[in-house]
Amino acid sequence: MCYTSQPLPTSPLTYYPVYVGAWTNWSRGQIMGATLTLPRRDADLLIAFTAFFVAFVTTRVWRLICFAIHRSSSKETPQDSTYHQHQAILRNSSTPEDGIRLLTYVLRANKSSTVQFRPLTTVAVAAVCIISFTIAGGFSSYISTAIGDEVLVKSLNCGAMIRDDGSFDNTIIRAYRAEQINNAANYAQQCYSSEGRGLLDCSRFAAKRIIGNIDRNATCPFQNDMCRNRYSNIRIDSGYLSSHDHFGLNSPSGQRVLWRNVYHCAPMVTTGYTSQKNTSFGEATLYHYGNYTTKIGLTDFIHAARSVEDQYSFKLSEEGTGAYTNFDLQKVHNSSAIFPINSIFREDADVHIYFLSANGVFFKNPSDDAWYRVGTRPVNLTFVSATEAVTHLEYTASEPSSPLGCTDQHQLCSSVSGNLSCGPLASVRDALAGAAALFDTSFLGFAANDATSSPAALLTYFFQATSRARMSDLIDQFGPTSLLSQKYLESGFQHRLETDQWQLDVMHWWDMSMAFRQELFLDHAYSPTDPALLAHRDNFTAPKLKKLCDSQKMRSTAYGSFSLFGLVFIFLVGGSLVVTSYLLEPVATLLYDKKGYKRYQHLEWTSNATLQLQRLAQEEAGFGIWSNCTGAVPSTEANELLGSLDITNPDHPVLKPPGLEQSTLGDSRNSIGTSNTTQGHSQTEDEQSPIATPGSLPLQTTRLTDSRKWNAEVFQALKLTPNSGSVEAIIEPQGNESLPQGTSLAQGEKKGV
Repeated sequence: MCYTSQPLPTSPLTYYPVYVGAWTNWSRGQIMGATLTLPRRDADLLIAFTAFFVAFVTTRVWRLICFAIHRSSSKETPQDSTYHQHQAILRNSSTPEDGIRLLTYVLRANKSSTVQFRPLTTVAVAAVCIISFTIAGGFSSYISTAIGDEVLVKSLNCGAMIRDDGSFDNTIIRAYRAEQINNAANYAQQCYSSEGRGLLDCSRFAAKRIIGNIDRNATCPFQNDMCRNRYSNIRIDSGYLSSHDHFGLNSPSGQRVLWRNVYHCAPMVTTGYTSQKNTSFGEATLYHYGNYTTKIGLTDFIHAARSVEDQYSFKLSEEGTGAYTNFDLQKVHNSSAIFPINSIFREDADVHIYFLSANGVFFKNPSDDAWYRVGTRPVNLTFVSATEAVTHLEYTASEPSSPLGCTDQHQLCSSVSGNLSCGPLASVRDALAGAAALFDTSFLGFAANDATSSPAALLTYFFQATSRARMSDLIDQFGPTSLLSQKYLESGFQHRLETDQWQLDVMHWWDMSMAFRQELFLDHAYSPTDPALLAHRDNFTAPKLKKLCDSQKMRSTAYGSFSLFGLVFIFLVGGSLVVTSYLLEPVATLLYDKKGYKRYQHLEWTSNATLQLQRLAQEEAGFGIWSNCTGAVPSTEANELLGSLDITNPDHPVLKPPGLEQSTLGDSRNSIGTSNTTQGHSQTEDEQSPIATPGSLPLQTTRLTDSRKWNAEVFQALKLTPNSGSVEAIIEPQGNESLPQGTSLAQGEKKGV
């Protein structure tokens, strides 16, 4: 079943304008509900930036952790290699992942070490840091997804369409209202139904679906003898629906309206309430459930229907076997022109009666449905073609028209005072009159669009929407196409009726009426800009009513909404951690400079930096004259050259003097001569060896006869002799260490190399 109308727009961006900026979503409270709405593209960029920021904060928190562990682990006493490597990694690893990787290498290389507890602890801390901030990064998108897709409508032409006065000349209002009802019916069919598989945007309204409490075994809504079944009737109670939660009128908990609607229906008996009468269109059955004022005066019946035979006469004729037919559905409700009889009159409710006639529709199967009233005896229906005539057994209706009686009750409650106060559960007018005082107004004040106070404006705005979506309006619009049984109707043949089909029909009506009400709230805030329609619109010019229009919520995936609290928390806390991480070292340096605070810990942290470790290696090997040895970047004198790698043994690279050829240094490890014949003379102990900086003079190719390693323990200093083209080594054996075999120099003797 499809309602032929322009469907609800599938893109909120192209229909309802949305407010972009900061606002308060009162569903989450004043603090947590602070919300920022952005277009989707900007929202995606903000989500990406937030995730990147959290990842950046992770690296800065890791630096804070490294600083704390490094200082707490610092010891002045000699330690093994595991300690020093652990400290160096803490000083220089930029991320916890990098720290875990390097510490894992250290643990693998020092399996035999008994001091592995501290590196293992650091690995565990780094793992916790990674896991924690990975989770935090994942939850950073929660600042948007947790808020959902609720947005504020940017109000335009705040107001409501003037109620139809019943004039058939009001074509503009009727056409617009017909489109609204069709849109609501399409939405109910595709979004309210569990079987809905349509393409409409079912996430437009604040609540996707308003579900009532359905009792399908309810009592008779009238006197018991007026219902076909004392029980097995249907009663739908909406419960208390909130102007905020269900209809999207964004407001604090103390400024909301609660509304309740109870719809109670039962198939009615006809015995004793019908009569036959010959009319200009043939014999008719009159239904005497009240008096009806017509243009010819007061009648004692409220509905007239053609006889069953007359309804099927054309279809059963030879000329009419192929004619299309559909049910006829008429409604009657108590009004100033209709007065129901006492047995169905309700002082606390409006009474609606729906008359269903088969109107020539045949039923393929028998049914005991209490409203459709399918007969028990089939008739022969012959289909004639060019070659043959085929007869089928079909079922007809057992009564000319079948009445379904319903009561409609409303109740209004106010939370304005902080406590829930409710008016009576009654007819729509009595419910409004009984609750008006709770909103600082009266029935007459409501009729005049009273908006002198915030509670009165709230009642006016809310009830203008809920009271305009009457069930009878839907039946006027759709007639028999409002029945769910229509999906099994084909060419005038009802192929199937569900069990208690009439109850399913009533439930579908109720769904459509709720969807219509949801649509009317959006229509209050934003209406089409057609000047012809605006001329028939009751504009809300009072500031309090306009404020309510600006508070209308809807759902849209074309925008992204963020928790301002979440954004502020992430960037404030994260920013504080980042600033702290960058200020920590300068503060520690200031405390050291001013008070010598934690002297050794500070100097070890400084010396373990990558550039300082490089400085320590070069300086210890005797290369360079260094300054700024406790700063971030140590430096040498201008144009000084430092040692480079000797990779003669690729498994054990060492530093070599600048300019010294690799082959020369390699050969020097195998032999050291006792005299330098290259120069043509021997130096005495009294001769002075002028000292030059490395690289200041070219080095002459030389062979060293010392078989021991080139290191600081054997050679305490390496001096270059300017203008001589030679290298002079001052050999100072340590302790009881003897000179290399083949040398006979006294301790401290100088020898030209």
